[in-house]
Amino acid sequence: MSNPVEGLSKYIDFSSDSEETWFKKTAPLLEKLLSSSGYSIDQQYQYLIFYYRVLVPALGPYPQRYHSALTGGGLPLEFSVNYQEHGGSTVVRIGFEPITSLSGTARDPYNQRAVASLISRVANIDPKNFDDRLWHYFAHEHTVTTTERERLNGETVHGSELRSAMVFGFDLKDGDIVVKGYSFPAIKVQASGRSFGDLIRSSIRKLQSEMNCEEAFDTVHSYMDGMHGYNHFTFFSWDCVVPSMSRLKMYGIHNNVTWAKVEELWTLNGRVITSTTSKALKRLKQLWDLMDIEEGNKGYSGKFDRGEGSGQHIGAPMLWNYEMKPGSPLPQPKIYLPVHGENDMKIVTALSRFFGFLGLSELSRTYPETVRSF
Repeated sequence: MSNPVEGLSKYIDFSSDSEETWFKKTAPLLEKLLSSSGYSIDQQYQYLIFYYRVLVPALGPYPQRYHSALTGGGLPLEFSVNYQEHGGSTVVRIGFEPITSLSGTARDPYNQRAVASLISRVANIDPKNFDDRLWHYFAHEHTVTTTERERLNGETVHGSELRSAMVFGFDLKDGDIVVKGYSFPAIKVQASGRSFGDLIRSSIRKLQSEMNCEEAFDTVHSYMDGMHGYNHFTFFSWDCVVPSMSRLKMYGIHNNVTWAKVEELWTLNGRVITSTTSKALKRLKQLWDLMDIEEGNKGYSGKFDRGEGSGQHIGAPMLWNYEMKPGSPLPQPKIYLPVHGENDMKIVTALSRFFGFLGLSELSRTYPETVRSF
């Protein structure tokens, strides 16, 4: 019996060689992630058709010419899996930046046209609870105008190769698509001359009548501003739902990769300590030790990692976010451990053991073999 990708490939057409190549190189991995995450055959076909019809045509020319801020290596596509500790459904996710032949050229230096085209296409398929108002709002607040774009004359983010303005997140969940938006305001900051904190704060305060998360943001801003946490790599995200239901997330990147920094980030240097803080840090330290994270000051500067042989392979920086929910006075932290460039099986083994500590015995047992099958 053929698998879903093989079955679909017999009956689907592609409008270009690039589309066909992108699909053949990426769809099998998506299928394996869906299958190993417990998605039914019907759901696998459903999401593979979504991928084929909506996303693959937006991956642009192959071989890739434009490099995306979405991933350390510049790929405009990232698959991931979200596992739940307390028995919730596993969710496959897609990070995505649409690309065209104009992306990164003088006609579309910050890839704004491709992004605008895809949000319209997503709106046409009408995902459950989808609302594009915040997308268009943050596109206006966090990305450059025509005048600013012309004034920049194609400059990248200072000292880097980065030029992405916005990207998408798609959660393949409950038989539908959950859409998230991400903005990279550094180019706007560069063009406007405003500080990062001022630009972000201004854009959030204009939403308070609909979202009411100013108290949580003020705590985040106090910490980020006080520890010089804002930099060219800070980015922002939201849920593409009605504003009153959307979370906001502030992402930070820092080259100080140490456990002491993790503790500081988690509590916003003592500003947020709750009844769960101690347990959360204990769990996080357990995973940190299992992964044997190499501590130190990393050299990330916004250059794309082209591998060991390129002379540009560097250690991954620290990445974190603070989630702000409407009506909640406290931001919720999340840490992304810096494993880019590490040995895959070392990380897989660490995760397998950690799943066991969490009581996810079946996942702990099967995870290494599942990853090997990819």
